Amino acid sequence: MKDSNLEVFAKTAKLEQKKRKLINKLNKLDKKLDKIKKSNDFDPSKLLLDEKYRVQIALYLNDGHRKNAANSLGMNERTFYRRLQKYDVS
Repeated sequence: MKDSNLEVFAKTAKLEQKKRKLINKLNKLDKKLDKIKKSNDFDPSKLLLDEKYRVQIALYLNDGHRKNAANSLGMNERTFYRRLQKYDVS
């Protein structure tokens, strides 16, 4: 059964809303990461957690295309693949 134009529009709108929320979350994580890097009480575990979320979000925003996700994070492809393995992200 084909979706009507209205249903397709509604689904697209929901996906765009999710995408905006993820972009906002990524921006918040970037700010948090900058704050952590500048603080005197630097805790590497916080940095790793943030990086895991950044990898997951980048992968989602790029529809699972690993090469594009790596580029969006300014990461080498191989480094990105290692991060996927390290954080057990698929």
